Amino acid sequence: MEHGISIVLLVEANQLASASVLLRAQFEALVRALWLQFAADDAWIEKYFAALQADPSKDPGNPISVDKMLQHLDAKAPRGIASKLQPLKDAAWGPLNSYVHSGIHPIVHQHTGVSIEFALATLRNANGLTGMTAMLAADAFGDQQKVLSVLDAQYAHLDCLPRLNPNPQPPSTGP
Repeated sequence: MEHGISIVLLVEANQLASASVLLRAQFEALVRALWLQFAADDAWIEKYFAALQADPSKDPGNPISVDKMLQHLDAKAPRGIASKLQPLKDAAWGPLNSYVHSGIHPIVHQHTGVSIEFALATLRNANGLTGMTAMLAADAFGDQQKVLSVLDAQYAHLDCLPRLNPNPQPPSTGP
């Protein structure tokens, strides 16, 4: 949630490179949280936290890639979770990594500036990820009213979210 709020503040301050770095972090944090909730098995979780407790100063690491976590979510999570995340991963992962690692994207934007469309897409994607985070938290409470409240907030602000395609079509493979 903090990442999403920070991205809004960074976009308002015209700090799109930093907002892009944080968008990647927000995406990855959400994918990991969803994976832990819906796809990680108990043995993996126990092993991870045992290593963390054995040496709290050392991150035990997560050898599972974002791509693998998305595959696991597609197979094990409630329908629609992975299909909402995968398009952002497919379209933005390379450019977002470029921002994280000070690649060509932030250099070009430093010289040319960023379009309003880029700023709006950054905000919409951050809001979408924040909405999914809120839904995960509401679901964790096990209170259907909290889930409905999150859904109501999202439906009330669809113009602030990524455009939804409820029936995505596979990409064309030829003429």
